[in-house]
Amino acid sequence: MNRELSRFWFVGSHTDCDRLIAALAPDLGVPAAARRRNTTGEWERRVLWRPLKAAELSPAMREAILADHRLDQRLWESWYAAGFDPAGVDPRPLGPGGSGGFAAYETVRPIFAGICRYRRDWAPRVRAGPAGNTGGPKILRAERAQEARKWELAARYYREALADMPDMPGMWVQYGHAAKESGNVAAAEAAYRKAVDLDPASADAHLQLGHALKIQGRIGEAVDAYFQSMALDPAPRHARDELIALGWTPEIIERRQLDRRDASSPKVS
Repeated sequence: MNRELSRFWFVGSHTDCDRLIAALAPDLGVPAAARRRNTTGEWERRVLWRPLKAAELSPAMREAILADHRLDQRLWESWYAAGFDPAGVDPRPLGPGGSGGFAAYETVRPIFAGICRYRRDWAPRVRAGPAGNTGGPKILRAERAQEARKWELAARYYREALADMPDMPGMWVQYGHAAKESGNVAAAEAAYRKAVDLDPASADAHLQLGHALKIQGRIGEAVDAYFQSMALDPAPRHARDELIALGWTPEIIERRQLDRRDASSPKVS
């Protein structure tokens, strides 16, 4: 299979991947259609700003973006209709460009990156703005402390951010991670349970809750959380691997999953 996939390519809609998965699924014993995750909708619920849609751009802004990304646009125009057929590629000339070229872009790129970092990281602190913007710096401080493995500090910053934005399940999960790593497993469990309450369909929240319960020796509850995570999203192997590490065999896991599905299915009289 690896050999065949190494020769596989296509250019076109991302939904063409669904065709490949559906064709391989019976041989692999996996669902033909995977649950969507890491979607635009999920990210829009996490960020503190409203993402700008392409249709909302002014004509001048659209032209400026296309002018700055001429190579990407020409590649798209050349390949977007090819699909699975290399012969369908219709090469489009790049055409004359503006002045400066690659060297000029590379020269100004660090300056541009610095401006963007200032606007993202420091401008909110210099310009406090409305109360709705105060959470950004707190989240940033929490993330930086987390990256530095300063867990107690990260947990404190996440608590401060959650005081302003208590309805963000993803942030409750991150706070749970920081609390768990700093040794406060009870706070981690409470954070994961809050994430589950806010987003019951989050397989990751149930998985992390299982970890916190396992650390506390509450194996039966941990097993239930792992199975719930698998029921919501069977694709990742983390929950299954945890169950196997606890002594469950793949056959028993599969049987338990079937029993859970049968129990949750509506009964027809």
